[in-house]
Amino acid sequence: MVFFNNCNKDPGNGYYDIPYVYVNKTVNLTLPSYQSLTIPGNYIYLPYEGYKGIVLFHAIDNTYLAFERACPYKPMDTCSIICMDLSNTYLKCGHYEGTTWVACCGSKFDLDGNILTNPAQYPLKRYQVIQEGSILTIIN
Repeated sequence: MVFFNNCNKDPGNGYYDIPYVYVNKTVNLTLPSYQSLTIPGNYIYLPYEGYKGIVLFHAIDNTYLAFERACPYKPMDTCSIICMDLSNTYLKCGHYEGTTWVACCGSKFDLDGNILTNPAQYPLKRYQVIQEGSILTIIN
């Protein structure tokens, strides 16, 4: 008799895999809707990309980073979505209602996607960003 154990769904630590969604998004930085990204420290949300959207961030070192907006801690939960803090210095799980923060799990992440505050056990899921002049391509 053979038993299969699904290691990806361990309710002991609350982590469930983020569903795979094909990503191949082109961003033209010369278009008005993306021009804010030409300034380091700025970000945008791409709501219809990835599983729950993507945060595209222009890092201070002039590189671009793209993160899945589903929090790696219980990403299937409705509230489990990553947002940039109003200070633009870290990302956190929950959402804003106006300027009021509504937390979900309490996890926080630095601008490289690494865990600052638990309960998250994994860093943010990262997508590859390829830059060719003013064109960014986000892929997985």
